[in-house]
Amino acid sequence: RAMLGGGYWNVFASDDPRRDGLHVYDLRAEVQPLRRLEGLGLAGEIVKERNGAENDSWGGYAEIHHDFGDDVPWKPYIAYRYAAFTGDDGKGDNSAFDPLFYGFNDWNQWYLGEILGEYVATNRNLDVHVLHLRTNPIESITAHLFYLYFRLDEFANEVSSRPPTDSRVALIESRDLAHEVDFIVDWAPNDYLSISAVAASLFPASGARVFFASGDTWSSFMLTASVKF
Repeated sequence: RAMLGGGYWNVFASDDPRRDGLHVYDLRAEVQPLRRLEGLGLAGEIVKERNGAENDSWGGYAEIHHDFGDDVPWKPYIAYRYAAFTGDDGKGDNSAFDPLFYGFNDWNQWYLGEILGEYVATNRNLDVHVLHLRTNPIESITAHLFYLYFRLDEFANEVSSRPPTDSRVALIESRDLAHEVDFIVDWAPNDYLSISAVAASLFPASGARVFFASGDTWSSFMLTASVKF
Protein backbone atom coordinates (compact mmCIF):
# COMPACT_ATOMS: atom_id res chain seq x y z
CA ARG A 1 0.00 0.00 0.00
CA ALA A 2 1.31 3.43 -0.93
CA MET A 3 0.03 6.97 -0.65
CA LEU A 4 1.38 10.01 -2.47
CA GLY A 5 0.34 13.62 -2.05
CA GLY A 6 1.51 17.05 -3.04
CA GLY A 7 0.61 20.70 -2.81
CA TYR A 8 1.44 24.17 -4.06
CA TRP A 9 0.88 27.46 -2.25
CA ASN A 10 1.55 31.03 -3.29
CA VAL A 11 1.67 33.83 -0.73
CA PHE A 12 0.72 36.53 -3.21
CA ALA A 13 0.92 39.44 -0.76
CA SER A 14 2.67 39.88 2.59
CA ASP A 15 4.31 42.67 4.57
CA ASP A 16 7.16 40.25 5.26
CA PRO A 17 9.52 40.43 2.24
CA ARG A 18 10.50 36.78 2.77
CA ARG A 19 6.87 35.76 2.27
CA ASP A 20 5.70 38.28 -0.32
CA GLY A 21 5.18 36.29 -3.52
CA LEU A 22 6.53 33.13 -1.90
CA HIS A 23 6.14 29.87 -3.84
CA VAL A 24 5.85 26.73 -1.72
CA TYR A 25 6.05 23.23 -3.24
CA ASP A 26 5.25 20.19 -1.12
CA LEU A 27 5.57 16.46 -1.82
CA ARG A 28 4.84 13.70 0.69
CA ALA A 29 4.58 9.91 0.58
CA GLU A 30 3.89 6.93 2.81
CA VAL A 31 4.32 3.27 1.94
CA GLN A 32 3.98 -0.14 3.58
CA PRO A 33 6.72 -2.07 1.76
CA LEU A 34 6.23 -5.61 3.14
CA ARG A 35 3.00 -7.60 3.14
CA ARG A 36 4.25 -9.88 5.91
CA LEU A 37 4.92 -6.86 8.13
CA GLU A 38 1.76 -4.82 7.80
CA GLY A 39 2.75 -2.59 10.69
CA LEU A 40 6.01 -1.47 9.04
CA GLY A 41 5.82 1.87 7.28
CA LEU A 42 8.04 4.39 5.56
CA ALA A 43 7.08 8.04 5.27
CA GLY A 44 8.64 11.26 4.09
CA GLU A 45 7.99 14.81 3.01
CA ILE A 46 9.98 17.58 1.33
CA VAL A 47 9.06 21.25 1.02
CA LYS A 48 10.75 23.78 -1.25
CA GLU A 49 10.34 27.53 -0.75
CA ARG A 50 11.40 30.09 -3.34
CA ASN A 51 11.07 33.86 -3.44
CA GLY A 52 13.99 35.28 -5.36
CA ALA A 53 16.88 36.32 -3.13
CA GLU A 54 14.57 36.80 -0.13
CA ASN A 55 13.91 33.09 0.38
CA ASP A 56 15.49 30.03 -1.23
CA SER A 57 15.14 27.20 1.28
CA TRP A 58 13.85 23.71 1.93
CA GLY A 59 12.78 21.41 4.74
CA GLY A 60 11.56 17.87 5.13
CA TYR A 61 11.71 14.57 6.96
CA ALA A 62 12.14 10.84 6.48
CA GLU A 63 10.65 8.29 8.86
CA ILE A 64 10.47 4.56 9.52
CA HIS A 65 7.88 3.25 11.96
CA HIS A 66 6.35 0.00 13.12
CA ASP A 67 2.99 -0.58 14.75
CA PHE A 68 2.95 -3.96 16.51
CA GLY A 69 -0.84 -4.03 16.53
CA ASP A 70 -3.55 -5.11 18.94
CA ASP A 71 -2.20 -8.63 19.41
CA VAL A 72 0.82 -7.40 21.41
CA PRO A 73 0.25 -6.24 25.01
CA TRP A 74 0.12 -2.45 25.39
CA LYS A 75 -0.02 -2.09 21.55
CA PRO A 76 3.53 -0.69 21.16
CA TYR A 77 4.47 1.64 18.32
CA ILE A 78 8.04 2.69 17.61
CA ALA A 79 9.35 5.25 15.11
CA TYR A 80 12.53 7.00 14.03
CA ARG A 81 12.36 10.31 12.19
CA TYR A 82 15.06 12.53 10.72
CA ALA A 83 13.94 16.10 10.06
CA ALA A 84 16.01 18.82 8.39
CA PHE A 85 15.40 22.54 7.90
CA THR A 86 17.95 24.71 6.12
CA GLY A 87 19.66 27.62 7.84
CA ASP A 88 21.33 30.78 6.63
CA ASP A 89 24.92 31.95 7.10
CA GLY A 90 24.09 35.61 6.42
CA LYS A 91 25.69 35.64 2.96
CA GLY A 92 24.17 35.40 -0.54
CA ASP A 93 20.59 34.16 -0.93
CA ASN A 94 18.60 33.75 2.27
CA SER A 95 18.39 29.98 2.74
CA ALA A 96 16.73 29.93 6.19
CA PHE A 97 13.60 27.79 6.00
CA ASP A 98 10.37 29.61 6.92
CA PRO A 99 8.01 27.27 8.82
CA LEU A 100 5.15 29.66 8.03
CA PHE A 101 2.14 28.71 10.19
CA TYR A 102 2.29 25.95 12.78
CA GLY A 103 -0.46 23.47 13.50
CA PHE A 104 -0.95 20.52 15.84
CA ASN A 105 -2.10 16.99 15.10
CA ASP A 106 0.08 14.96 17.47
CA TRP A 107 2.99 15.38 19.85
CA ASN A 108 6.33 16.30 18.23
CA GLN A 109 4.88 16.41 14.73
CA TRP A 110 5.04 20.20 14.23
CA TYR A 111 6.77 21.45 17.36
CA LEU A 112 9.94 19.36 17.68
CA GLY A 113 10.65 19.15 21.38
CA GLU A 114 8.30 20.26 24.11
CA ILE A 115 11.01 22.64 25.34
CA LEU A 116 13.30 23.55 22.44
CA GLY A 117 10.58 23.50 19.78
CA GLU A 118 7.98 25.25 21.92
CA TYR A 119 10.04 27.94 23.63
CA VAL A 120 13.46 28.33 21.99
CA ALA A 121 13.64 27.55 18.28
CA THR A 122 11.38 27.21 15.27
CA ASN A 123 11.78 24.69 12.45
CA ARG A 124 14.70 26.57 10.93
CA ASN A 125 18.44 25.85 10.77
CA LEU A 126 18.02 22.48 12.44
CA ASP A 127 18.77 18.81 11.86
CA VAL A 128 16.77 16.68 14.30
CA HIS A 129 16.83 12.97 15.12
CA VAL A 130 13.66 11.75 16.86
CA LEU A 131 12.97 8.39 18.52
CA HIS A 132 9.37 7.77 19.56
CA LEU A 133 7.87 4.95 21.63
CA ARG A 134 4.10 4.87 22.13
CA THR A 135 2.03 2.41 24.14
CA ASN A 136 -1.59 1.92 25.22
CA PRO A 137 -1.53 0.23 28.65
CA ILE A 138 -5.35 0.51 28.71
CA GLU A 139 -7.82 1.72 26.09
CA SER A 140 -8.23 5.22 27.54
CA ILE A 141 -4.53 5.93 28.19
CA THR A 142 -1.77 6.58 25.65
CA ALA A 143 1.82 7.05 26.81
CA HIS A 144 4.61 8.58 24.69
CA LEU A 145 8.36 8.63 25.25
CA PHE A 146 10.47 10.83 22.95
CA TYR A 147 14.19 11.31 22.60
CA LEU A 148 15.35 14.18 20.37
CA TYR A 149 18.86 15.14 19.31
CA PHE A 150 19.23 18.62 17.81
CA ARG A 151 22.06 19.73 15.55
CA LEU A 152 22.71 23.07 13.85
CA ASP A 153 22.43 23.01 10.05
CA GLU A 154 24.40 26.17 9.23
CA PHE A 155 26.84 28.35 11.12
CA ALA A 156 26.04 32.08 11.12
CA ASN A 157 29.28 33.57 9.84
CA GLU A 158 27.95 37.07 10.25
CA VAL A 159 24.93 38.72 11.85
CA SER A 160 22.53 40.49 9.51
CA SER A 161 19.03 41.95 9.74
CA ARG A 162 17.55 38.70 8.47
CA PRO A 163 17.13 35.41 10.41
CA PRO A 164 19.03 34.50 12.48
CA THR A 165 19.06 37.93 14.11
CA ASP A 166 20.16 36.95 17.63
CA SER A 167 23.83 37.86 17.99
CA ARG A 168 24.42 34.79 20.18
CA VAL A 169 23.88 32.55 17.13
CA ALA A 170 27.08 33.92 15.58
CA LEU A 171 29.03 32.71 18.62
CA ILE A 172 28.05 29.06 18.16
CA GLU A 173 31.00 27.00 16.92
CA SER A 174 29.57 23.50 17.46
CA ARG A 175 26.73 21.86 15.56
CA ASP A 176 25.79 19.79 18.62
CA LEU A 177 22.94 21.77 20.17
CA ALA A 178 20.98 19.73 22.66
CA HIS A 179 19.33 16.49 23.72
CA GLU A 180 15.74 16.37 24.93
CA VAL A 181 13.58 13.70 26.58
CA ASP A 182 9.78 14.09 26.70
CA PHE A 183 7.36 11.83 28.57
CA ILE A 184 3.68 12.40 27.80
CA VAL A 185 0.54 10.68 29.03
CA ASP A 186 -2.85 11.26 27.40
CA TRP A 187 -6.01 10.15 29.19
CA ALA A 188 -9.40 10.18 27.47
CA PRO A 189 -11.95 8.88 30.01
CA ASN A 190 -14.84 9.55 27.60
CA ASP A 191 -15.59 11.04 24.17
CA TYR A 192 -15.71 14.60 25.51
CA LEU A 193 -12.85 14.99 28.00
CA SER A 194 -9.10 14.56 27.43
CA ILE A 195 -6.28 15.25 29.88
CA SER A 196 -2.55 15.35 29.08
CA ALA A 197 0.45 15.42 31.38
CA VAL A 198 3.89 16.36 30.02
CA ALA A 199 7.30 16.09 31.68
CA ALA A 200 10.28 17.22 29.61
CA SER A 201 14.00 17.82 30.11
CA LEU A 202 16.45 19.58 27.79
CA PHE A 203 20.17 18.86 28.13
CA PRO A 204 22.28 21.54 26.36
CA ALA A 205 25.23 20.28 24.32
CA SER A 206 28.25 22.40 23.43
CA GLY A 207 26.40 24.55 20.88
CA ALA A 208 23.45 25.37 23.12
CA ARG A 209 25.72 26.06 26.09
CA VAL A 210 27.16 28.99 24.15
CA PHE A 211 23.72 30.23 23.09
CA PHE A 212 22.25 29.95 26.60
CA ALA A 213 25.50 30.99 28.33
CA SER A 214 24.81 28.03 30.62
CA GLY A 215 24.92 24.25 30.66
CA ASP A 216 22.06 23.87 33.13
CA THR A 217 19.35 21.34 32.40
CA TRP A 218 15.95 22.79 31.48
CA SER A 219 12.84 21.10 32.88
CA SER A 220 9.19 21.61 32.03
CA PHE A 221 5.99 20.16 33.47
CA MET A 222 2.54 20.73 32.00
CA LEU A 223 -0.99 19.53 32.70
CA THR A 224 -3.76 20.34 30.23
CA ALA A 225 -7.40 19.44 29.85
CA SER A 226 -9.77 19.93 26.94
CA VAL A 227 -13.49 19.43 26.50
CA LYS A 228 -15.20 18.73 23.18
CA PHE A 229 -18.74 19.96 22.59
